[in-house]
Amino acid sequence: MVKLLIDPLEELSGLPHSAWEPIGYLVLLGRQAGRVLIDENFLFFVRWGAFSALFLSVALGRFKRARFFFQLFAGVLLIHYQATVRSLGEVNHTETTLIYPVLALIAFDAVTVFRKEKDHSIPFGFPIVLTMIAICCSYSFAGAHRLIMEGVSNFQSGIMTYWCVWRGLDTSYFEMKFGAYVLTVPWLRHAMEIGFPIVTLLEAAGLFSLVSRKFKYVFLISMAGFHIGVVLMMGILFWEPIALYVTFFDLERVFGKREVSADEITNREAEGVVLTEPGDDREMVAVGHVDARD
Repeated sequence: MVKLLIDPLEELSGLPHSAWEPIGYLVLLGRQAGRVLIDENFLFFVRWGAFSALFLSVALGRFKRARFFFQLFAGVLLIHYQATVRSLGEVNHTETTLIYPVLALIAFDAVTVFRKEKDHSIPFGFPIVLTMIAICCSYSFAGAHRLIMEGVSNFQSGIMTYWCVWRGLDTSYFEMKFGAYVLTVPWLRHAMEIGFPIVTLLEAAGLFSLVSRKFKYVFLISMAGFHIGVVLMMGILFWEPIALYVTFFDLERVFGKREVSADEITNREAEGVVLTEPGDDREMVAVGHVDARD
């Protein structure tokens, strides 16, 4: 919702029609459909329609079917949103990190809306795990692509120096950029060139953070440091994956225990979760659920 609020999608209407190269399902509509699809009024409808649908899905949370309708409508508009910007040549990897968890949550809610009342076969934490997988895959695929398609020579080409200088001199939202200094500060240039392959290896191994708590912390701290460095050197902020890092942590452990009533124990046991006694927040999952955050 924050992304939709601040992203000026309607400004794409100022691009010439020749820039429209439809991809995916938009190919079926033909190139001429681009005149309508990148019209300012239609882009306004896509952005604010998706925002309003997401807002209503939250506001109507207690009404399952109404909530699901607005979630589904938002999902369709978000997919079209991504297809539109990609048909104009823009590939924003960080937005992909956001849309996959959103679609996973919509799919999960669809199951909960239409399943039988006493059917507890799908664990409550399933969408959180899917979100974690989506985040890890976004890093792992990027790292693996860099290693397989570009190879070791990419780390010996001075590409990081080029990127830092290029982005450091380019205009962006952030004026505090130190990328150009890599040409005059030798230790800074060496740090960027050495850190590049290390970050790539950690990215490629990102999926291991789903099964190893120790590696999870190493991975998250390293990626957070990587994003801070990118902001300072290149003026590029990947805030979308950082905002989703919270899914990797057990917030109950962070904020302390909570009291569990006898009624909740009975309800959770019906879902396949065993709570030891009232006031004890330790859980043992009895049927088909693994907390990947641990």
